[in-house]
Amino acid sequence: SVLIARRCDTQVKASMRVFELSANRMKRLTQSPIWLAALSAIAFALTTGGVRLWAGSAASRQDDSLALKIAHFEAHKDSYTNVFIGNSRIYRGFNPEIFDQAMAAAGQPSHSYNFGIPAMTEAEITKVVRQISAVDPCCLKYVFVALWSPSHLVSVRANRTMASYDPVTAWYALQHTLGSKRAPLEKAVMSAEIVAASGLNVLNVGSLLHRLPEYEPGDTPIGEDSDTYNGYTRLEDESLAEIRQRREKLLAAGEDAFEQLVASQQKAYLNRTALQPYQEDSLTVLEGYLANLKDVELIYVASPFGQTYEVSDPALTVFDYNDVNANRELFEMPLWFDEGHVSSDGAEWLTRELAHRVLTLDEVK
Repeated sequence: SVLIARRCDTQVKASMRVFELSANRMKRLTQSPIWLAALSAIAFALTTGGVRLWAGSAASRQDDSLALKIAHFEAHKDSYTNVFIGNSRIYRGFNPEIFDQAMAAAGQPSHSYNFGIPAMTEAEITKVVRQISAVDPCCLKYVFVALWSPSHLVSVRANRTMASYDPVTAWYALQHTLGSKRAPLEKAVMSAEIVAASGLNVLNVGSLLHRLPEYEPGDTPIGEDSDTYNGYTRLEDESLAEIRQRREKLLAAGEDAFEQLVASQQKAYLNRTALQPYQEDSLTVLEGYLANLKDVELIYVASPFGQTYEVSDPALTVFDYNDVNANRELFEMPLWFDEGHVSSDGAEWLTRELAHRVLTLDEVK
């Protein structure tokens, strides 16, 4: 019994020494910066993941007007023949009702939908085009997209970038970036940005950031679930103080100031820069998304007082409205709501001109 007791005592003391060594190692580990960083990341993931489960997706929590527009289009996809996609210059500048009237008068009935939202990003444009392709609308003919400079896919508008870069969109963007003609370093940087944005989307970090002032839900009153809804809203019908202030600023400046603005616009058009080959390559990626849709044509639109670039690729169809000399009637102050957006009268002129170009394009073909 004494021998057994001594042996047990020895084993217990040995176990205690092992436990003390393990405890010391664990203590040193928990004091390591790497351990603290990993623990913080896990806690952050659990917290943001819990918020996501509790409050739903980023789109629904932010009253995401783009998500609602996509849902509306999906519900009525087979009734639309044309869609407009882009920022506020597309959203405010092209009235689907006027476009359909002009096309019908020429013997080509159409039903159009405006996907535009304020300050639409490259990621959001790409996502909309991909979503349109995925639902396979039966009768779509024209897709009008705002012309932008595709130098970076990831926007600094953090909350909306996170909402746009779901894993599927990020995967497509990553494939295109790695397969593009960009320099190796730029490919690496952009790929890292895309992966980071997608990861933050999964954690729903974007919803925790400050919402942009120009993206308030009231700025895009949608939700009508009927065939008559076309996605367009006149600036004159908006009640946001920021929008009204921009209107008052234009009126206060007067005709002379507006003519100076127009002169600057023409100078910018004449000195416009050419898109680099890799940038034009980025534009053609949208055609790839639409390739499975039969007889759908992609047309890029450079809205007035917006970005304008010289596109050399003959495969890209671009309607540019920034040449003041070629569109002098458009650059009259009564057709403008503020310094960057046409009024409802300006939208009517611009939309009818777009319809005329489309009809002329059809005749040439």
